Amino acid sequence: MQIALIGHSGYIGRKLSIEIARRGDLLIKIDRDVLFNENRLLSAIKDSDVVINLAGENLIGRWTMAKKKSIYNSRINTTRALVQAINSLTVKPRLFINASAIGIYNGLVYADETTQNNEQSFIVKLCKDWEFEAKRANTIRVCLARFAVVLANDSAFVSKLRVLSFLGFYLKPGNKDFSLSFIGINDLVNAFYFLIDNENIKDSVNFAAPNKVSMQSIIYELKAKRFAFVLGIPTFLVRLVLGEAASVIFETVEVYPKRLLAAGFTFKEETVHKALQTVDNNKLFHVEH
Repeated sequence: MQIALIGHSGYIGRKLSIEIARRGDLLIKIDRDVLFNENRLLSAIKDSDVVINLAGENLIGRWTMAKKKSIYNSRINTTRALVQAINSLTVKPRLFINASAIGIYNGLVYADETTQNNEQSFIVKLCKDWEFEAKRANTIRVCLARFAVVLANDSAFVSKLRVLSFLGFYLKPGNKDFSLSFIGINDLVNAFYFLIDNENIKDSVNFAAPNKVSMQSIIYELKAKRFAFVLGIPTFLVRLVLGEAASVIFETVEVYPKRLLAAGFTFKEETVHKALQTVDNNKLFHVEH
């Protein structure tokens, strides 16, 4: 099987690339300069069975007008170029998986893939527009992978909590404890192959474990591995520094992976402890379904 991957240099892209190689599939890494060269892009994806798009600027940082524009364009323009290329192929890939995020549920209490959100925030509009562009590849199967926060020893989220660990501190955002939806990196990578293998799954798919976890439990698990003091960052300070972007950190919607579970996917990292098991940065352990 040949898989074309856009966004291979990011955290999820690197982990997925390792698993693709481990399974013996042919990986075609598509760089940004290829995306906006129609002939080169068509040549890169023309023989692919699956196209996976993970491209998009990091959401971390204060959302100035310039930052928002960059975040938006990096997702919309990339997806639009890919879809145009896919639609112009005579022999098309059988599956297009496009990244999205549970930010599409921002402001809600509970959500599965059928939940509608009328919120007008930037993150909700971003995700809706992003998914709209992906669904224009309407002659093939399209899956929209709505990512929750990724928990792993080397994930970006956990790395931020550990940024001062060399001084003996873990960072904890917010005055009070709060819960968040998450997914372990190994479950996330295996979910990609689950979508590839299960042709009845299409449209939006929540890449989130069935249960939320508390920020306190994440800190507790980190302390159990290596003791450090907890440095709390007051909520008002987080909001002052990050502005609107703080809504992503403090989003507490409970996201349920209805479509994955209904199709028979088994989560192996459904607790903080399992998600934060030691992971070699160069090799994922494989989890069977």
